[in-house]
Formats: sequence, C-alpha cells, structure tokens
Amino acid sequence: MKYRIASRTGEDAGRELMALAEDAGSAGCRLFANCKQPLLHWGRRLTAGGVFLLAAWLAFGVVAGPNGWLAYRGKVIENQKLLRQIDQLQKENDQLEESVKKFKNDPQTIEREAREHFRWVKPGEIVYLRPEKKSPPPPPPANPTAEKQ
Repeated sequence: MKYRIASRTGEDAGRELMALAEDAGSAGCRLFANCKQPLLHWGRRLTAGGVFLLAAWLAFGVVAGPNGWLAYRGKVIENQKLLRQIDQLQKENDQLEESVKKFKNDPQTIEREAREHFRWVKPGEIVYLRPEKKSPPPPPPANPTAEKQ
C-alpha cells in the first residue's frame, strides 16, 4: 500500500483525506487481525492462570495460615483440654473447701487426723501396732556374670 501526501485544498482535499484514512484504517485492521486472536488467547490463559494462583494462595491461607482452619482446630482442642482441667481443679477445690470446713467445725475430724497422721494418743491409751509386711527380696539376676560386676 502506498501513501501519498494530499496537495489539494478545499472540499476535494477533505474527501481525499477521508478516503486515505479509511484505507489506512482498513490496512491496520488487516495487519493486526491475524495477530489479535493469539494475543487474546494467551491473555486469557494468563488471566485464568493468575486467577487460579490467587485462588490457590487464598485457599492455602484459609486452611494453613496463622489464623486458618488448622490453627482454629488446634485452639478448639486446647480450649477443650483447658475446660476439662478447670472442671477437675474446681472439683478438687470444692473437696478441699469441704475438708477445711470439717477441720474448723468438727472436733472428731481433727482427732481422727491427729491419730492417723501424727500417731497421737490420749493419756492412758495403749496403742498396738501391727508390723508392716516386708516386701519380698528382689529376684536373683538371670545372668550369672551380672553378679561379678
């Protein structure tokens, strides 16, 4: 395609310029019409790949991130353990409070504890103690060379 500079002036010059512009535009469309499809095709592929990578990155963050589902499950399990421990300690605390009340208000409890733990006796009482059972001696070693060491 040849391009030429219009040398005319007036109304014919405008028509000639318009005709040349249309020819140039159609030539550009023909020139880029063949290249347009592959560019759009690769652009779509790149966009789809980018969207997929973004979705995968977000999914990984939701599942394995510092505040993701796995961290949440770990916190739930830790919370359940702590609640069980709190319940157990509350029961133990209630038992200890009950025993404190008994020690403050019940003289028989105080006497029983003094006799059992401190082996106190009242004046004039005779205490009979049974001998404690002795544990059996440990078995001899199976290997006779172990005795020489």
